[in-house]
Amino acid sequence: MVCLEFLQPNDKGDCALNEHPIFIDLEASGLGPHGFPTQVAWGRLNGATDKYYIAPDAEWLIEDGWDPNAEMLTGIRLEVLRDEGKPAGWVAEEMNRKLRGETLYSDGLQHDSMWVDQLFECTPQEREFEIRDFWGLIDECLPSRKTRRFGWESELKIEVQRKLRRKDPSFQIHCAENDVLVLIELWQIYCLRNRGEV
Repeated sequence: MVCLEFLQPNDKGDCALNEHPIFIDLEASGLGPHGFPTQVAWGRLNGATDKYYIAPDAEWLIEDGWDPNAEMLTGIRLEVLRDEGKPAGWVAEEMNRKLRGETLYSDGLQHDSMWVDQLFECTPQEREFEIRDFWGLIDECLPSRKTRRFGWESELKIEVQRKLRRKDPSFQIHCAENDVLVLIELWQIYCLRNRGEV
């Protein structure tokens, strides 16, 4: 197992990164070609988070894109999206309003970027914030002997998830807000280690 003690500057000691990043996560109806975003959340280190269920857009192929396995994994039902979800275009515009000019970090960059872009297809606005790879951010700070080892990202996430479950036994992953909390926890641990506070 990769211990959290290894979240510290890299071997060269040259980690000079943004210590106030914003983290983002999305859930989706499935990973197939017609999948669509169902939930988005983003959070800052000060504890402020935003989260929205996303109502399926009329242009999305709901029957083709809805995967029952994804529903079981996330616990998000189509009825919840229709009853409680915000319109996709509105969510995109709200993200621009709150995140304009910011850089966000995702641990699933390929899919999350694709789903965010799908939201922006529902509005005339262009996306005005950037999404980068969370693991690229951490990779610059972890010792290379750890980042070169296969599976190090998963091991770190699992250890943090266990820590959060010890604090709150009801904590569940595959919920956008909770997955953001995992990323925040990982980054906070890095910052403390970097400053020698823990």
